[in-house]
Amino acid sequence: MAYVRSAESPAAKELSARGARPATGDLADPDALQRAGTGADAVFGLSVPFGEGGKEEEVAQGRLLVDTSARLDVHLRSSAGAL
Repeated sequence: MAYVRSAESPAAKELSARGARPATGDLADPDALQRAGTGADAVFGLSVPFGEGGKEEEVAQGRLLVDTSARLDVHLRSSAGAL
């Protein structure tokens, strides 16, 4: 599964062509993250450092990824950055 902002983006289409099943959502949406992560063994988290909310938004995204992964009891592997 690949959590993407838009299933129509070139990157999402490439992931799909390689066998990933896209799940569309926003890193600020806890319900969408919960649905996308349910049943996963692991999550590779990458927050978005260039959003309108700047650093605070990136930190909030990282915290939500951590909290959701813990709640689902899945292994979280994060990128370098705010996490």
